[in-house]
Amino acid sequence: MLATFLASESGAITVDWTVLAASVVGLGVGTTAVVRSGTSSLGTDIDSALSSASVAAVGLLGTRTSYGFEDGDFAGWSVARTGNSGALGNFLGPFAGSEAAVTHRVQLPDGATSATVMFDLLLLDSWDGNANNVNTDIPQGGRGDGIAFEIDGIEIGYSWMSNGSAGAPSGSFEVNGTTYSYAMTRVSGGSLYSDPNIQTNWQDAVWSVSITADSPPNGGFTLGVNGTSNQVAYDESFGIDNYRILATTP
Repeated sequence: MLATFLASESGAITVDWTVLAASVVGLGVGTTAVVRSGTSSLGTDIDSALSSASVAAVGLLGTRTSYGFEDGDFAGWSVARTGNSGALGNFLGPFAGSEAAVTHRVQLPDGATSATVMFDLLLLDSWDGNANNVNTDIPQGGRGDGIAFEIDGIEIGYSWMSNGSAGAPSGSFEVNGTTYSYAMTRVSGGSLYSDPNIQTNWQDAVWSVSITADSPPNGGFTLGVNGTSNQVAYDESFGIDNYRILATTP
């Protein structure tokens, strides 16, 4: 019986597994001790980075942050008027230079560190810029065909405009301690809008506009866009499309 017992291999795998498991546990304990300090340091760095990061304010306290003017929603706008073309779809406008500024109430969360309003500015038909002739009001002491940007009724920038060029495509102005900067870039041109009354021999243009507020006032501000063209809407007008608001908070 003793010889049979000594020759038996039953239970040998259990012995081997016990030794192997003990080795793995020991290796794990040793590895933990080695990486503990590095993991703790990495966690501290991640916490610091996330705590100081600014994030996009999505929803802005439940207010709308973009307008394509396809759904008939004009919340916050001073006017509710749309034009349409196959190239542009629906847009806000058209507006003549003789009309009051088109305004929108930009609502921001309290404590926002910056805010940017972006939109497409549509120049429709015969914008003559600073041409000193009967097609502008410059001979009468005016500023020509152009676009002015306003914050809470205060003009922060003006540029004469033609479909292919701008007199002051960027600028900045301070209002009540907040610096507002604007920039415009021409992105496309061509026959983009047709109206039974609009001349067909003039080209239209799309300008990309961004207006940034550094340390904006709590709650937001009212943005105004005002044209100074001197002809009727079907001959010279502007529109607004793809309007978006982006804010950052601490």
